[in-house]
Amino acid sequence: MSRLGFVRTALAIGIAIVLVVEAALTVTLTSLGSTLSAQLRERAAIATRYGELESTLYRERVAERSYVIAPAPHFATAMNAAARDFTLRSAALRVRVSPAHAAELDTVDAAHARYARESTALLAEIERGERGTALRAREARVARAYERASADLLAARASFAARTRSLDAAQLARAARMRSAAIAGAIVGALLATLLLALLEHYKRRGDEAIALRIASLELSLRTDPLTGLGNARAFADALARPAPTTLLLVDIDDFKAANDARGGAAGDALLRELAATLQHRCTGASLFRLHADRFAVLRTGDDARASSPYDPTIVTTCAQALGGLGVSAGYAERRTSDEEDDLAERAEAALLAAKHEGGRRLVRYDEVRERASVYSKSHARAVRRLLDERAVTMHFQPIVETATGRIIAYEALARPPARFGLRNTQEFFDIAERLHRSFEADRLCISTALREAARRKPNAPLFLNAAPASLEAERFDVERCVGDIRAVGLDPREIVIELTERKIVNSSLLASRIAQIREWGMRVALDDTGAGHAGLDVLSAMSFDFVKIDRSLIVRAMGDERARNVLLGLISIARNAGSVVIAEGIETPDMHAFARSLRASLHDGSVSACQGFALAHPQPGFATHVTLP
Repeated sequence: MSRLGFVRTALAIGIAIVLVVEAALTVTLTSLGSTLSAQLRERAAIATRYGELESTLYRERVAERSYVIAPAPHFATAMNAAARDFTLRSAALRVRVSPAHAAELDTVDAAHARYARESTALLAEIERGERGTALRAREARVARAYERASADLLAARASFAARTRSLDAAQLARAARMRSAAIAGAIVGALLATLLLALLEHYKRRGDEAIALRIASLELSLRTDPLTGLGNARAFADALARPAPTTLLLVDIDDFKAANDARGGAAGDALLRELAATLQHRCTGASLFRLHADRFAVLRTGDDARASSPYDPTIVTTCAQALGGLGVSAGYAERRTSDEEDDLAERAEAALLAAKHEGGRRLVRYDEVRERASVYSKSHARAVRRLLDERAVTMHFQPIVETATGRIIAYEALARPPARFGLRNTQEFFDIAERLHRSFEADRLCISTALREAARRKPNAPLFLNAAPASLEAERFDVERCVGDIRAVGLDPREIVIELTERKIVNSSLLASRIAQIREWGMRVALDDTGAGHAGLDVLSAMSFDFVKIDRSLIVRAMGDERARNVLLGLISIARNAGSVVIAEGIETPDMHAFARSLRASLHDGSVSACQGFALAHPQPGFATHVTLP
C-alpha cells in the first residue's frame, strides 16, 4: 500500500472509531433514559397502591362506625369485605417493594390485624346488647387500634415516598451527567469527525489527482501507436465520430509484407517510421493515425478540412521517394454535409482498394469510383448489429427438385432479414456482417434458426444449410458442437447438408480438413456457385463434395455460347466422376429448365440430377410438398 493510501485508510478508521464511540454514548444514554422511565412508572404505581391501601383501611373504619351508630348486617359485611381487601392489597404490595418496605408493611399488617380483631369483638358486643362502660371501653380500644394501624400505614407510605425521592434524585443526577457527557462527546466527536473528514477529503483529492494522471497517461498510451507515436485505431475511431465536414486520406505501402520479409522486421519498422514522418511533414495541421500494419490515415475536420485538402496526387510520389522507391497507394474521401449516411472510412477504403486494383502507386478519389465501389452506411451497419443482437433473422425454404420428375429431394434454407431493419437484401446482410467481423455469428444464427424451423415443421427431406468457408475455417468452428446442436432439436445429422461457396475460400487445406470432419459425423457437403469464379476446377480436384451446384451465370452463358457450354459439360463430368450429385441453381425460366434437361443427351455418364430456382418454386416460410415442372 502506498503512503497516501495508508494515510487515507488510517483516517477512515479514525472516523469509524469516532462514529462508534458516539453511537455507544447514544445507546447508553437511551438505555439509561428507558430504565429511569420504567423505574418512575413502577414507583408511581406503588405509591398508588399505598393510597389504595389507606383508602381501604378508611372504608373499614367507616363501616365499623356506621354499625355502632345503626347496627345493620350490611355494615358488618362491608367492614369484613374491607378487612379482606386490605389484607389482599397489602400482600400484593409487599412483593413489589424492597425488603425494608416489606418489613414496614408487616408492621402495618400486624396493627391492622389488631384493629380487625377489636372491631369484630365490638360488633359482637353490640349484637349481644352490651351497653354502658364496657362498650365504651371497647370502642376506645378499637379507636386506638385503628389509629395505630393508620399511623403505621402513613409512616410506611412516608418512608417509601422519602426513599423514592432520594433514588429519583440520584438517577436524575446520573442521567444529567450522562447527558452532559453525551453532548460533550457529540461536540468533540463532530469536531474530530469534521477534521478527519477534511483530512480524508484532502488526501482523497490528492489520490484522485494521482489516479487521474495515471489514467490520462494510460489513456494516452492506449490511444498512441508505440512505433510511430501517431494515434492508433482507437483514437482514429473517436476522431472520426466528430462533426462534419471531414476529409480522410488512407495511405498504404504496396507489397509491404514482401519488403518486410525480405529486409527483416527492423527494416520494416524503419519504413513505417519514415512514412509517418513524411506524412506529418506533408499534412501539417491534420490528425495522423497508424491504423494497423502499414495502413495510415490523415484526417481533417471542421475548418481544417475546407482550408487545406490532402487531395494531392503527388503525395504518393513523395512518400515513395522517402521509402527508397517502395510503392505507395492512397484513397481519398470527403464528407461535405453532416447528414451523409455513407461511412467516411468505408468510402476512403473503397478508394484505396481501387488504387490497389489499378496497380498501386497512385491516389484515387472516392468520387472517381463511386459507381463501382461497394460501401455500406452507418445506419445499415447499426441495423446488422441490432439484427444479430436480437437474433431476428427469419428463414425461407426453397425446394430442390429432381430434373426429370419434379420430385422434391431436398430444401435449401435461405435467410431473410426482416424488412424493419431496412436492409436491401440478404447478400447485403452477409456482406456487412463480414465487414463487421461477425460473419461467423451470422452463419451460426441462420443455421440455428433453420434447424429450429425444420424441427418444428418436419420437412422429411435433406436440408441444405449455407455457411461461408471463412466460418468453417474459423478457430471457433466445432464440428462436434454443430452435430450436438442438430441432435438437440431432434434432427438427424445425416439429413443435413452444409453448403459453401467456392469464391471466398482462403485456406483450402484447412477447409478440406474441416469438410472431412463434417462428413465423418454423417453430414454431407455441397459446393455452391460452381462456375461463377475462377477456382472451380481447383476446388473440385482438391476436395470431395456430395453435391455440386452449378451457378446460374454459367447456365445462362452456356445456353448461347458453345465454349461456355463446353465448360459447363466439363464441370458436370468432373463432378459426376467424383461421385457428386449435380444441381443446377437459378433456374428462373422454362427454357433454362429445358436446357438443363437437354444436357443428358450430351453426356454418357449422366447429367444434371436436380434443379432449383424460381421457375420451379419460390422460397417460402414453410416446406412445399410438391412442385409442378414448367
